[in-house]
Parts: sequence; C-alpha cells; structure tokens
Amino acid sequence: MTATGPSIAHLTHRLANAPAAVTNEPASAPDMPEVLTTAAMISDMIDGLGGGLLTMREATAVTALRTKAGDRIMLMLQAAAFLAADPWFADYARAHPDADLAAKTKSFLMNGLTELSKYVKPDYLVGDPEGREELARRYLAALDLVPEGETAAQAADRLTALDSVERARLIGATRESQKRARELREAMARREAEEAASKMTRE
Repeated sequence: MTATGPSIAHLTHRLANAPAAVTNEPASAPDMPEVLTTAAMISDMIDGLGGGLLTMREATAVTALRTKAGDRIMLMLQAAAFLAADPWFADYARAHPDADLAAKTKSFLMNGLTELSKYVKPDYLVGDPEGREELARRYLAALDLVPEGETAAQAADRLTALDSVERARLIGATRESQKRARELREAMARREAEEAASKMTRE
C-alpha cells in the first residue's frame, strides 16, 4: 500500500527558497569551497536518510553523469538532492526503515532525471511553479509516496499532466505527423501538376 508523503505545497515552497549554492554551477574540484560539489551534496543527503555516505564508486558514478549529460544534469541533481534533504524525509526514513528511502533516492537520482534533462533546463525545476511541482511529484512517486491530501489516482493524473518528457514526445509526434501530411500534400500537388502537363502535351 502506498504511504502518504508531505504535501506538494510544502515541497514546492522548499524548492522556491533554495539557496544560491543549489543553483550554482557544480564545482569541478573540491578546492572550490564557494560552490557545493554535487556528489558531496548527494552524499550528505543520503547519509541523512540513513544510507551512509556515498562510496567512492558511487561518487564516481555521479560525476560520470556530468561527462554524459553536462552541467545540466548536475544542476538538476543538486535541486533534487536539496528537495530530498527536507527534514520530513529523514524523519520518515528513521520511522520506517523498511521503506528504504535512501536506496530509492539513489535510484531516482541516478536514473530518474537523465531523460528529463534533455527537455527542460535546470532552473525550470527551481524557478518555475510547474517545474517545482513536477520535480516534487516525480520524487514522491519514486519513493512510492502519495502527496498529503491526494489519492494515488489524483497524484498519478497530476504527474501525467505535468510530465515534460511525455509532453515533448507528444509535440514531437505532432510535428512529425504534420510534416508527413505536408509532404503528402506536396507530393499530390506535384503529381497533379505532372498529370496536367502530360494531358496538355497529348492535346
């Protein structure tokens, strides 16, 4: 049975008030104290959820995402890690160790944002109301939690409505359909013109 999580309003308020360090470009080396390194931020958050600090292998996997997807994915990870560092989740993890929030959060961070990073900019997840809501709902869904005050069906419907990846796919499919229709119309027009020209030649 899916458990109840914090309210969307609570989580989006947290994101709206994210400190500058969360939205800064990730540091490329630990000798830049003015900027949080993404892996360090995630490690502290996972430890707060009872999962312990990241291993060297896990930290390397985080930084490897930067090589694959650039700073965009790292900034998204920082926003997600800041969201997951909300005290509500640490309290819930201590009270429900069988929920395994740390492992689910690791999986979400490593797999749940890569595709999204192809379609939206990182500041969408912090600076835009719908972006904040989408990130909050994506994270709660990854934890098998339903937002306070909602049913599972309501939460699923709202997440579907906000899904940037699905929206991009629909827009892409619509554009492709329009392109094929235009090409068909152009082909038919050429054929009609050729047939008309052939008829005039015969006459």
